[in-house]
Amino acid sequence: MKWKDKRDVLLLSTKHSVRYQNVRKRNKVISKPKIVIDYNGAKGAVDMSDQMAAYTTPLRKSIKWYKKYAINLLLNTAVVNALVLYQSVIGKKIQMADFRLELLKSFCSQQDVPIARPRRMIHKLQQKEGQARTSRRACVNCYKINAATYGRKLG
Repeated sequence: MKWKDKRDVLLLSTKHSVRYQNVRKRNKVISKPKIVIDYNGAKGAVDMSDQMAAYTTPLRKSIKWYKKYAINLLLNTAVVNALVLYQSVIGKKIQMADFRLELLKSFCSQQDVPIARPRRMIHKLQQKEGQARTSRRACVNCYKINAATYGRKLG
């Protein structure tokens, strides 16, 4: 769909049809496409997310642009999403800087959890008749060891 506002606006949607809706803008009524009205209503959330992420950013001018982009995408967006989830679950408003500080404290105060070592698997090859090439369909690593030790015949 092509719509002219101050300049041409090209829009493509699988959800909307080419319907117009009357909207009051200052003292006059303007006819706008429904897709533009929905877009303008939803873009505020993205702007708010970017604004919240920009208040306390870890980015510095000396970082190359692609690193800034990756840090912004990974860290800031994740922290903003975590803050929104935290506020919706807890129901308490908290500032972004305070939330970042609490987040860092919780990461630093976590105890080191020892990683359990997996037990060694016991490989037992079954004795089979015939040549090893035709009878083998067991563990490949065990076969290599047994073939090196006992030769190609397993019987």
